[in-house]
Amino acid sequence: MRFAPNWDDEMIKMIKQLQKKGHSKPLLTGYVSSFDPENDPTGRVQEPWRMVFDRFIPEGAVFFLPETIPGWQELKEPVTARFYSAHYCFTVGEFSKEVQHNPEYYFHGEEISIAARAYTWGYDLFHPHKPLIWHEYTRKGRTKQWDDDKQWVDKNNHSHLTNRKLFGMDGETQEGHDGPYGFGPVRTLTEYEKYAGIHFQKRAVQKYTLENHYPPNPFIEDDQEWENSFMFSFYQLIQFSKSTFKHDDYDFWVCAFDDENGNEIWREDYQEHQISSLLNSPGDWYNEEKFFLTETIPARWVIWAHSKSQGWVERIEEQINYKK
Repeated sequence: MRFAPNWDDEMIKMIKQLQKKGHSKPLLTGYVSSFDPENDPTGRVQEPWRMVFDRFIPEGAVFFLPETIPGWQELKEPVTARFYSAHYCFTVGEFSKEVQHNPEYYFHGEEISIAARAYTWGYDLFHPHKPLIWHEYTRKGRTKQWDDDKQWVDKNNHSHLTNRKLFGMDGETQEGHDGPYGFGPVRTLTEYEKYAGIHFQKRAVQKYTLENHYPPNPFIEDDQEWENSFMFSFYQLIQFSKSTFKHDDYDFWVCAFDDENGNEIWREDYQEHQISSLLNSPGDWYNEEKFFLTETIPARWVIWAHSKSQGWVERIEEQINYKK
């Protein structure tokens, strides 16, 4: 990490500025801008970043992406945030007692759990509008903890289970929701979901959130209308034997996800060079993860191959058994 001169004074000013506007417990956090340790300070990115929604992963945690804050040069104060980053947290001191870090988390899930729990304790989340801290993202030449920890798989699985229990996902429940690693008394989890535009039990997100508009999301008073306002973060692992495909002049493949009536929900086209790379990759089977957002759960996935000489040829499909 690298810090600008007087970074702490700058953040204290931001905190006091937000408190004067009525936020009793503002919290500054976010993915900080990157720097190159081999070219520092010249290689520091001089743009502040915010965190935007990427996807729910199959295990239940939320993934994020960094994005430059639009129009940051004209901004005079921090911008509202949906999410929390473990890069840093700068807020009032009560946070260290009210929103304690659960030691059962290993890696994934920690940030989204802190975001929701902090919100329920009355903290308002913000991203600073100017770059004050930098992080080296590549970790080039350095060993990660999970590279030499023989128990990392078990720790990671346990962490994901801890996260699903917290959010009541897949029928899991957590004892002591009001304990040191539970939710606070100021706001509810549902209030955080409505603020952020995400739905944990459904692994779903609102379009307003996908479009990266600033929170809070538009309020929907009717509960059923709110439930119906989400798109699913859909995941599917497709697998097939390469021996299915007999031709040597493919120029086009379609990978599609259809509803039960055969209507296309989502599609990805493979071009000639991609097909060649796929069929010549090691092993007899091909596996690929597909992530996309949809309002309708697909009933099947299809791959249909096109040959230069024969036209449409091999077609494979597989039914999808998806549990909401």
